[in-house]
Amino acid sequence: MVSLNKIAISEGLEDIKQLREDSTVVETNIHYPTNNSLVWDCIKESHRLLSQLAEEVKDLDYRDYTKDAKRTFFKINITRNGDKRIDLFNKQLITFTKCINQVANAVKKKPCYSMNAFFITGELENLLPLMEKVYDITWRKQINGETVSNDEKIFSI
Repeated sequence: MVSLNKIAISEGLEDIKQLREDSTVVETNIHYPTNNSLVWDCIKESHRLLSQLAEEVKDLDYRDYTKDAKRTFFKINITRNGDKRIDLFNKQLITFTKCINQVANAVKKKPCYSMNAFFITGELENLLPLMEKVYDITWRKQINGETVSNDEKIFSI
């Protein structure tokens, strides 16, 4: 916003004497940050960024794990049996590991053919440690049964 205003001021389209603001409220669903939903959010976000990067970089090869992950996400939500739930979390974490590896490989390649690809790669670099932390917390809590302190928890992707 600041950059746009500087350009508009330099071209004489805006003066500093007036200030106009617009705030738009958009209704959206906000879900409680369970381990299952955080893993699913990471998988969705990594797919979104990788597909944007693939549009910029034609030789980027990646797989879409969202279909299987979404199916497992819903199964975890409706399963109450502890052993079945652990099996489903194991399956989801295997899929999540594949997504983490894809993001790590894309970041290592640093395909900066355009400015847009550079920014998308930067977003993937920022997402990677968050994905690893979500994986670690989910593994410890859901598979090992450990309690995770509030300092370590993640509340949003």
